[in-house]
Amino acid sequence: MSKLPVKAVIFDLWGTLIYNEPRTTNFHELIEMVGVPPEILWNSWRSYTDAALRGQIRSGLERAQLTLKELALPAEKIEQIAPVLAKFEQQSRASQVHFYPGVEQMLDDLKNTGYIIGLISNCSYLTPSIVNEMGIRKKTDLTILSCEVGLVKPEVEIYLQAATRLKVNASECLFVGDGGDNEMIGAKLAGFITALVEQERGHAYRYPEKDYVVDYRLPTITAVLDYLKFASFD
Repeated sequence: MSKLPVKAVIFDLWGTLIYNEPRTTNFHELIEMVGVPPEILWNSWRSYTDAALRGQIRSGLERAQLTLKELALPAEKIEQIAPVLAKFEQQSRASQVHFYPGVEQMLDDLKNTGYIIGLISNCSYLTPSIVNEMGIRKKTDLTILSCEVGLVKPEVEIYLQAATRLKVNASECLFVGDGGDNEMIGAKLAGFITALVEQERGHAYRYPEKDYVVDYRLPTITAVLDYLKFASFD
């Protein structure tokens, strides 16, 4: 077993266990249809991010309709464009989703070694079906999706909920993620041990200049096995 006082390993999802290859072939046509500069469209779209992550917006179509209404487009134009905008989001955010190499075997190895496995993800309505299709719920002992519980990282409550539901102390949890959404800050405040994954496509890889205050750094997600085996924590 690990020299770390770890009973549960709790993972982030996007950029940590899985990634996607976006397809955005109709971007220019979409912008022409909407008739506003791209930055105005995306600023309006992003204003609904928190609501989507908390499950207050239940579909891409609903979010598209809200965005276009905010831009004061006429009703008939909203009806025409909203499905196109929703499809654009799906293609750019949720198409061609893959596990990082070795993830499935790593999860099996952790379970076989006796670790409890959890997952906490900030995600919208797009993610639950992906999690189900990829069998991720079956590979973990607990899957917490922000859009299903109404909490988001780095709110301490979402981490403590995971520890409580897994029946472990916060100090016995190792949180592993790519550092997006200030998730390491929340994990630290909750009392978790933290490990930052700096692999390709992840947040820490794309924003290496940020100051990530963590206990450990991992070059790839599968390196967590070696860290649990050999690292010590004081």
